[in-house]
Amino acid sequence: MNLNYTSSQKNGYLRTRPFSVLWGFEAMNYTKLKGMVDLLPKESLLWKKLSHKIEDFFEKAGFLYIETPYLEKTELFARSTGKETEVVQKQMYSFLDKNEESITLRPEATASVVRAYVENKIYGQKSVEKYYYFGPMFRYEKPQKGRQRQFFQYGVEIIGTADAKADAEVISLVWHLYKKLNIQFNLKLNSIGCSQCKTVYREKLSGFLKNKMLSLCEDCQRRATKNPLRVFDCKNETCQKNIAGAPLVLDYICEACRGDFKKVQAYLKNENIDFEVDPKVVRGLDYYTKTAFEFISGALGAKDALCGGGRYDNLVESLGGPSTPAVGFSGGMERLILAVQSSGLPAGENESLASVFFVTLGDEAEKQGLKIANELRNKSVRCLIGYDQKSIKAQMRLANKEEAQFVCILGENELKLGKVSVKNMKTGDQEEVALQKLAEYFL
Repeated sequence: MNLNYTSSQKNGYLRTRPFSVLWGFEAMNYTKLKGMVDLLPKESLLWKKLSHKIEDFFEKAGFLYIETPYLEKTELFARSTGKETEVVQKQMYSFLDKNEESITLRPEATASVVRAYVENKIYGQKSVEKYYYFGPMFRYEKPQKGRQRQFFQYGVEIIGTADAKADAEVISLVWHLYKKLNIQFNLKLNSIGCSQCKTVYREKLSGFLKNKMLSLCEDCQRRATKNPLRVFDCKNETCQKNIAGAPLVLDYICEACRGDFKKVQAYLKNENIDFEVDPKVVRGLDYYTKTAFEFISGALGAKDALCGGGRYDNLVESLGGPSTPAVGFSGGMERLILAVQSSGLPAGENESLASVFFVTLGDEAEKQGLKIANELRNKSVRCLIGYDQKSIKAQMRLANKEEAQFVCILGENELKLGKVSVKNMKTGDQEEVALQKLAEYFL
């Protein structure tokens, strides 16, 4: 009986170890894999507290939890993120399973969420889906402060609307979350345009980079031909100097994309959310279109991004679904922990079980409705909003589908009076409540 344990193969020969070694009959030194971290109880207390706050915050904004497999077919990520991206070319944990099929540990969540959305034909159930996720991702890259080879991401996706208000909601959601966690940060905002805009811009940028090839680092030389927008992410000072005069994407977006970008900015300004328009924020994955943004923090050193996201209007269709616009973001838990530790985690607040849906009528009410909803969310009231300026009847139907306990009706007259009409969906009772007393009403 041959009790041998096969451990590896080198130069065509199998190298084996006796099971006595595996079973501990000989002294062995077991250590975790490079880039993997043990989350020990001392650290896990903060981890759990923070993750619960994040999940609760997302749920109060009407997002529902989704969990996708850690393993997916490799082609899913190659097709969605782009075969020439660094994630696919250098960072994915991919291997053949016993059926000789290439599978990959998920390097990010958006592609998996969209795959689930398409595979389960969710697009035929509701016009807009709002998801949040929290879980481990895997990338084979050099371990660094705030990023390991197994790392955790939290994020949200809004699938089914091209409304600029959805972009603004995702961004303001992150902004209010980080404010609630007492984190110091800056918001950088950009638009990279639609597919047609990106094609024109890539050609212009590639032409510029051809004349700079010899002065770029090895990574940027590869990026210049395969994924030129990624050169803006390079931290090499020499590269940054040489691309200082590069054409900027905002000079090449079409009028429709420019209009959408102005709407996003208007919503953020209405909430007094500070941001910097930075045309070098381009996001590295191929599926991004139009709005792109990053939240950065000085607590993280050179790798300063707390989170990033944007719109991806073509991804659902590219994975076999109908043409469906979408927007979302993702952030690294490890980086968030570092930022929180540098500022201190605030104490918890009283919770509310109230579920409120805002029905808004008119452009000004649309803007103010999002602002008021976020103010209520910050006071632990669960608030939902509609999109695409639907009729009051359609919005009430949506409130019923969402099983909202209360509906807040906000129109021009209510804004002038500084009041909102609140309807109890269970009893049918309706009354006017002053805007400044609305949080108190639901708590």
